[in-house]
Amino acid sequence: MSLIVKHTFEAASRSGCSNSDYQLCRTECCGRFGVEDDELLDFYFDPTDLSRLIFLERGAVCPFCGAKDFHFQEIDEFAEMPAEWRWATPRDLLEKI
Repeated sequence: MSLIVKHTFEAASRSGCSNSDYQLCRTECCGRFGVEDDELLDFYFDPTDLSRLIFLERGAVCPFCGAKDFHFQEIDEFAEMPAEWRWATPRDLLEKI
């Protein structure tokens, strides 16, 4: 289960498509968090300004530290989710904290 609710995220970002799914990710280079749209290959890196994103093409540069051809890992544990991204998580998870 993704920690990011599709409809909540799309309402805030005003983007996405019918096949988009969103995953919270942590970069391997600098350990920062962002959200990946796995259909459109967008990576949102600013939880307060979703117009700030990069296209995940081959050779993409980390928007946080500038590492070339960066990689990230999907995060599926709520305990690892930073507070700044919790606005996009399912309500039942928020009610448990």
